[in-house]
Amino acid sequence: MGTEQATQLFYECFCGIKMDVKIEKLLNSHSLRLKSNLFKRGNTMLKKRFLKTKCKVTFETLENFEAKSVALVGDFNNWEKSTTPMKRLKSGIWKTTIDLDKDSTYQYRYLIDGVKWENDQSADDYVPNNVDGDNCVVITREA
Repeated sequence: MGTEQATQLFYECFCGIKMDVKIEKLLNSHSLRLKSNLFKRGNTMLKKRFLKTKCKVTFETLENFEAKSVALVGDFNNWEKSTTPMKRLKSGIWKTTIDLDKDSTYQYRYLIDGVKWENDQSADDYVPNNVDGDNCVVITREA
């Protein structure tokens, strides 16, 4: 069974929707297809290094995936989309390190190619947002 057939079967069985060709093509289009494994559990990582008053937090993906840009957007940069771009390494993973205040909590998300929001499966917690689901949370408190 191909991806298209599986998608159609899912919608028919679980949603009670008989998909027409236009909807099926839209769901399977490149822009809406969830074809990368980037944000599945275990494919992202948070690393924290505690200093006297700051916490250096490294955000990184653990797998190569197709994207022209990935930005880290959150409370720490006033949700500015261009302030904290992630750097693509030779290995293909995306990575950035930022300094955050210790003993604080910050919400964040990844922005892929300036249009697609993704959550980090290695976040410390998640909180609902008022747009499209949950925001990730990083906590800069030593255990």
